[in-house]
Amino acid sequence: RQKNAALVNAEVAKRLATGETAHWLQLFAAADVLCAEVVNYAGFRATPQAVHLGVFREIDQPPYGSMPLARVPGGRADWPMTAAPHVGEHTLEVLAEAGLTELECAALIASGVAA
Repeated sequence: RQKNAALVNAEVAKRLATGETAHWLQLFAAADVLCAEVVNYAGFRATPQAVHLGVFREIDQPPYGSMPLARVPGGRADWPMTAAPHVGEHTLEVLAEAGLTELECAALIASGVAA
């Protein structure tokens, strides 16, 4: 199969083009073939499994408004889903955790090294 992969793939593609997706899904399901329809991003978000699992949560992301955010696969469903911080929103906290003084933080921000 590997040696003739291009030929096999071309023949499979040609055969699949002769029928509708629903036909092939029904045929493959009857033969216990693991398969799924190829969908775009919006289609994936709307699949029953993605909806059931709560893969996406809507968050308010200023200035864009409501946006879908995918949760980490296998992660907790109740994981806090919040908007991304603005540039520089947590700079002081991060620098303080790194051991810098307020004066050092102010100097980094004033010089443009940190935002």
